[in-house]
Amino acid sequence: MASKNNKTIAVIGGGRWGHVTLKELASIDLPYENIVFVTRHNSASMQDLANKLKASDKPNIVHCYNLDDLLANYNVAAAIVVNNAEQHFVSAMRLIENNIDILIEKPIVLNIEDANTLLTAATRNKVVIIPGLNYSYLSFLQTFRKLLIGSGKRPKSFALEWGDQAGVFKYFSEMQTFSKNTTLADDEMSHIWAILNTVFDVVDIEINSCSIQKSGKYVDYMITCGNISGNVILDGAAPQRKRVLEIILEDSESISIDFTHEPGEINYKNEFFNADPDWGTRKRPLIQEYEYFLSQCGKRVISEKDITAILKSVALTEQATKWLQLSLQAASN
Repeated sequence: MASKNNKTIAVIGGGRWGHVTLKELASIDLPYENIVFVTRHNSASMQDLANKLKASDKPNIVHCYNLDDLLANYNVAAAIVVNNAEQHFVSAMRLIENNIDILIEKPIVLNIEDANTLLTAATRNKVVIIPGLNYSYLSFLQTFRKLLIGSGKRPKSFALEWGDQAGVFKYFSEMQTFSKNTTLADDEMSHIWAILNTVFDVVDIEINSCSIQKSGKYVDYMITCGNISGNVILDGAAPQRKRVLEIILEDSESISIDFTHEPGEINYKNEFFNADPDWGTRKRPLIQEYEYFLSQCGKRVISEKDITAILKSVALTEQATKWLQLSLQAASN
């Protein structure tokens, strides 16, 4: 057991991701006396979860209604921002101004201007910002990349299909809901950046065009990822969940991974195999992400890798949203 101090780690937000974050944090050996969850609208359900998670060897789990209440009553060292995407910037700035290290779940913010403002403030106040890109920790995508490299063949094109049913239960049985103003692109393109970055080891991803169906709930983006062209399909009203990445190689062979159900299955040369036989015994990606965040707290400098991930994932999200808005405008004319 790590020695505890009198400081606090906070969870900002009480929706689906607030529940997920609180449960995962409670499973980690934390060097803090308190976990404080900050929410106004979901306090009852968060408190029910907190009561189930309480243990004598764990931090106290307590509730605050807002950031004013949190900052006035607790010595906060770190915070994880998981509230509505439209509130990320304001919440993160308030925490940074109070010299608190933060992890911001995807989408980190919705435009590059806000991302740069946060990074400038964090540098000035000597705190870290960690991007919440848990798909960067998926072992089966890393296995897929190794297999791609091992083929010795250049990727020529790719297709990534990402589908979700509306209103499905995920993770710990929280109902998946979205802000009315958060687009499909806002919600998913950070994941897409993390997947393509992991598989192709490319940070600059450009969108060339897009087409829409289902009133914008189905979007097909034409993308350039380094020197590889491909398309990314986001379907927010799919008949069922879908996560499939197929890569066409220079000799027209294909290699694909279907990770609809993790860890997924890889298909190469018509041979199918488990993408990670050890998946069930590994630390969950969120645990790895949070442990990395904790390892960076107090370092006072954001790593170049994290700065790049923040800027490039936000840039892709902003591009995707603009293309989606243009396509919606064109469809309405």
